[in-house]
Amino acid sequence: MALIKCSECNKEISEKATSCPHCGCPVARKSNAPVAVELTGKKWKLNKLISVIGLILGFLLFTDSYQKNGFNNPLTGFGLSLMLFSVTGLFIGKFGAWWSNK
Repeated sequence: MALIKCSECNKEISEKATSCPHCGCPVARKSNAPVAVELTGKKWKLNKLISVIGLILGFLLFTDSYQKNGFNNPLTGFGLSLMLFSVTGLFIGKFGAWWSNK
């Protein structure tokens, strides 16, 4: 912990102090470190991650089952439905992240 001089009373104070304990003068902070601000909450990130995984799985299921029997295969409809719900989930995740950071 380093000591710095107060700009008002010239007494030594801790660099971590927010104000001088002797005269009460606020200490100016010199910080070059960027401040990281997380704009998207974890629940919205999880929503988008699950939606992307569902979209990929739905696409793989749809293409595989469509090649075998076309639209007669019930898995083709399930894959298509999974893709539709996943795209809807992505829109909800994007909108929710935007709404919570308004």
